[in-house]
Amino acid sequence: MRTISRWGLGGFELTGGMRYESFALTLDNFTRPDVVQLTAIRAAALPAVNVTGGGFDYDAVVFNQGGVYHLTRVIIVFAGFSQGGRPSASVPMALELK
Repeated sequence: MRTISRWGLGGFELTGGMRYESFALTLDNFTRPDVVQLTAIRAAALPAVNVTGGGFDYDAVVFNQGGVYHLTRVIIVFAGFSQGGRPSASVPMALELK
């Protein structure tokens, strides 16, 4: 993350920044083998599942900002906001269980 600016006046400070996020995922078709799922209550057998592969690319610029106020030498109040990118709902899932 890169901090773009930092500003202070007396006991008050503001910060802000931006970050570029990017990733790509590509999977081939595969079959998840039979598994046994263990919980504290029981064990369940899960059958094999065919998974259709696919691809997904994602990139976004996200921002953050924050503030700090020094009430005294030992008491500090702070607040912040930070974005985290996520795919839009219109993007199809890369994996489809069949």
